[in-house]
Amino acid sequence: MTVLVADVGGTNCRFALAEQERGALVLSGFHTYASASQPALEPLLHDYLDRTGASPSAAALAVAGPVED
Repeated sequence: MTVLVADVGGTNCRFALAEQERGALVLSGFHTYASASQPALEPLLHDYLDRTGASPSAAALAVAGPVED
């Protein structure tokens, strides 16, 4: 099973693919985008999937939120 993993922050959006191999989690296909390069996450996601040709069956996203106080 291939899983799309992403760290979506205010400055950068980082994407990778995760797969389990012999009991270990293996990450590949690393790519970083400037968050401001697109008005939304969706175009970055589509570009990443087009670049890698991946068809992940699941996704895990870490998305930053506003910090107050």
